Amino acid sequence: MEASMIKVGPEGRPVTYFRAGTGAPLLFLHGLLGLQGFQPVLARLAERYDVIAPFAPGWGPAKDQLPDVDPGALDLTLHHIDALDALGLGSAHVVGISVGAWMAAELAAIAPTRVQSLVL
Repeated sequence: MEASMIKVGPEGRPVTYFRAGTGAPLLFLHGLLGLQGFQPVLARLAERYDVIAPFAPGWGPAKDQLPDVDPGALDLTLHHIDALDALGLGSAHVVGISVGAWMAAELAAIAPTRVQSLVL
């Protein structure tokens, strides 16, 4: 699976992401190690869902973006809301691992209508 790029938010911040599968959208928020390509877990999820796995600011191709985003919960959550908007998604199932679980929980708390289900 090749990575794609979208621009999100008012700043047009580039976000690199992987996407595959069909079905209901599923936002996968990675852990501390980031994404190491299209991982086997994503392939399994893509058998049932439209999996979107973006790099968060500070990881992977976005490693230099962290100064552009307050690393606190609110700015990272708003970043993921902007990503959903840029992808044309009103809501998605959300799966988070490690620090991604923290980001997913914050997303569910701040924007519950954007989260169809939550797995941490």
